[in-house]
Amino acid sequence: MAEDKNCKPWEKPYYHVWEAAAFWCGITNRTISIDEKGIPVADPQNECLRSRAIWIMDAIDCGELQCGRDGKSVPGEGITGRKRTVRRVDLRNWFLENQGERPPFLFDEIERKTHAAINTESFIALQADLQAKKTRLEKTEERLREMAIKNSALEHERDAAIRSFEESADARKAVGEREKNSFLHLIGALLQIIMDKKLYETEEELREELAEQYKGFPGCTFRTTASRFAEAKRLLSQ
Repeated sequence: MAEDKNCKPWEKPYYHVWEAAAFWCGITNRTISIDEKGIPVADPQNECLRSRAIWIMDAIDCGELQCGRDGKSVPGEGITGRKRTVRRVDLRNWFLENQGERPPFLFDEIERKTHAAINTESFIALQADLQAKKTRLEKTEERLREMAIKNSALEHERDAAIRSFEESADARKAVGEREKNSFLHLIGALLQIIMDKKLYETEEELREELAEQYKGFPGCTFRTTASRFAEAKRLLSQ
């Protein structure tokens, strides 16, 4: 019969104690030296090997782990350490009940990722807790949606207020421009009447008079009246 190359050395129905300790430590491809009690000798390459074998032996002696000879379950008393074996299924149960880890030689990846403390009661409790969190999340999402709607409404109101302010500003600007032009028309008309009646020989003479008589009043300086008169005459001529 051809050998199955996919077989792994730890895939077997039972283990000698030193084998189980070696596989527990991840040792699969080298010879293990054991003493007369079936305990691996001190190994500088793997210091946990001997202590784990002693741990398994102690579990057998304390009745936590059933042992046998050559894979057959028989009382541990009278079986020498070298010949003691533990069945794979018993070793798995011992790890599940007494240890905080799940070594790869006994448990597949999914089993190792599953929390050891999960049972029916804890699963129901976790499920209830998950449902409660889901309910709180749904309520939070609903509040967020309501806040988003309110925020959207506020943004529309803000945008409408900005548009209204801009339109009002444009309207005020248009009114201000018309009022300014009206005053300039009036200034231009008065200037033309004054000059036609020859009340002053020149505009400069009128401007000097205004600057002198209304000194300190904004817009009445000699320079300002020059620009205002020029603008007023330009508007009248249009």
